[in-house]
Amino acid sequence: MSSSKKEDIASRRGLVKYMAREAIKNDFIKDCMILILFTIFIAIFCFALSLGETIDVATPLFFKTICTFVASLVIVPMFYGLSNYFLSSWRKERTRLGNLFSSFREYYFRNFFAFLFKYLLVAILLGFPLLLKFCLLKFLSIEVPKIILFLLYVIGIVLSINFLIGTSLLTFRVHETYHGPVEVIKETLEITKGHRFELFVNFIYFIPWIILGIVTIGLGFLYTVPYMYGTYAGYYDQLSDIWYRRGR
Repeated sequence: MSSSKKEDIASRRGLVKYMAREAIKNDFIKDCMILILFTIFIAIFCFALSLGETIDVATPLFFKTICTFVASLVIVPMFYGLSNYFLSSWRKERTRLGNLFSSFREYYFRNFFAFLFKYLLVAILLGFPLLLKFCLLKFLSIEVPKIILFLLYVIGIVLSINFLIGTSLLTFRVHETYHGPVEVIKETLEITKGHRFELFVNFIYFIPWIILGIVTIGLGFLYTVPYMYGTYAGYYDQLSDIWYRRGR
């Protein structure tokens, strides 16, 4: 990596973190209120679903699957809305409670299926070795060597991590385009192309902050979550600008 590129990365890393911290200083009370309301809303909904699971039904596994799917229909858009709120905060635009529910109003199913396709692909990458082993043993009576399975698992994990990092800005991108779920994922991968190691380092940076939130029984997340979301919002703005300037 050239020295100029290293300087660009260091400059961008410093800028987005500095501006994320400044945004917290300006809107800390509002950020806390949004996060508390977000947490209460999710907690109430999950509690209601947990009560539903206690109903005696003939197929409890099927019922739980339905409950999980219904929960995701509500929870996934809420996380998109949280990203929308912090992206607006980063851009110094007007922020309000309605940001949390923006994905319910705009492109609801597009955003939900983008999330679904993303994690379905991750599941395929991680589950392919097991599926291959089952199919070969079931239909051809062939035992796959353990070393081959191990290598396939490693490849699947590496590809999954690369894909997850490449789509880590997806929750911000969905608010900036009218394209379908597959196209939104493709655009996000293009935006992060050449910057994924930088984003990976950024994720590692926040691990101690996440631990801090856990050991403080959640109180630390009132600062950690705005800091994380603000930083990723900054990365989205910076990298999408580079993407546009290079002609998409």
